[in-house]
Amino acid sequence: MAQRLHGAVLRRPGRGPGRPCIRDSLEASPRAGVEIYRTLFCTDQRAETAAVTVPTLVVHGTTDLAAPYALCGPRTAELVEGSRFIAYEGAAHGLFATHAERLNEDLLAFVKE
Repeated sequence: MAQRLHGAVLRRPGRGPGRPCIRDSLEASPRAGVEIYRTLFCTDQRAETAAVTVPTLVVHGTTDLAAPYALCGPRTAELVEGSRFIAYEGAAHGLFATHAERLNEDLLAFVKE
């Protein structure tokens, strides 16, 4: 039976790429859970994001359920002047686990620019 983690299908329950994230979430304090919720879902961070002045690479999966693509990826890149945006077609939330090789290649190419 497959499980879903942020839109990605994990073939072996409990052993998929999201396992460390699930473990960390379960070990976090209730207060930490409330604060991350407030930060991610209740706080307008557009001004802070627009103030970023360092070279910035924004990568985002187009099927991300945790951070919907249309609300997050392209809009974040638009806020950061001069940023570079890469969409991962058909990818969900945990790119570091599901698309590690491509992500590493994109990161290396970005830092060499």
